[in-house]
Amino acid sequence: MPKRKVIDQKLLIKLVEDGVPQAELLEKFGFNTPISLNNAYLNALMESGKIPKIKGKGRTKKAKPVDTKVTVNGRGSLIIPKVLVESMNLKPGATFDAKKTSSGITLKAVEEKKE
Repeated sequence: MPKRKVIDQKLLIKLVEDGVPQAELLEKFGFNTPISLNNAYLNALMESGKIPKIKGKGRTKKAKPVDTKVTVNGRGSLIIPKVLVESMNLKPGATFDAKKTSSGITLKAVEEKKE
């Protein structure tokens, strides 16, 4: 990650409030993109107390990937971990057709017949 550019935040706020065009601000402060200028301006406003700081602990953690491993127990039953069942929204008692394919096994849900 590149170093954060150190700028005079008070000067940036003053120039924006005075209506200095974006192109001049980009050149004066050495920003390459308008987005980096906007970020610096927002950070300056938060540091000066003109707008409230965004609360949080930084980046949020990504959801851990669900382990998709299924095991066969001693009785020959497939054991699907609860986390995997919940991630697929499977309901207790759901029925599937199992077929051997060239890539492994496929399970296809069997629709229940309503009487």
